[in-house]
Amino acid sequence: NRTVNYEVGALRGILRQFGLWGPIADRVRALPERHDVGRAVSAGDEAKLIAAASASRSPALLPLLLISLDTGMRTSEVQALRHRDLKLVWLNGNVASGELIVPKSKTAAGTGRLIPFTRRVCACLSLWLFRFPNAGPDGFVFPFHRVGIGGDSRAVGVYDLNLQRPMGSWRKAWLGACQNAGVRYR
Repeated sequence: NRTVNYEVGALRGILRQFGLWGPIADRVRALPERHDVGRAVSAGDEAKLIAAASASRSPALLPLLLISLDTGMRTSEVQALRHRDLKLVWLNGNVASGELIVPKSKTAAGTGRLIPFTRRVCACLSLWLFRFPNAGPDGFVFPFHRVGIGGDSRAVGVYDLNLQRPMGSWRKAWLGACQNAGVRYR
């Protein structure tokens, strides 16, 4: 709707210049626009979200958040990543540099694009991928898993791991992290 309103505004300017806007002005209405979308994450909110994601029970939330922030990828694109989509340079057991090719996107232009990694994504991926030493090229980077509290020590642990199935719901962890950070984002 925003695009249409801008185009109508440009047309109005042209027609007004030639005196033709007056007869149709009362019949043209602007389309309603949403103003709650497209809000950028401020640096302060980003730091709060990263701290909250680090403290989350979900071990996948921090890597998901960092990759989404630093690459601009949608969460569904990040969740669909497989190991074959990553091109990583390993040095002494850590990811020194890397990039990915987006396998599937909401738009045709988004599919197949090449995105380089920042240093913090490389560091986070080093820790995350270390959890899955047996993952093959067809395995998901963010595989299905469950997190629970178990044993007498009440330690948080990952169970029911399936590398061939994409990660399930992350929304509860995301909403909890947003609440803990005191920020509100979709």
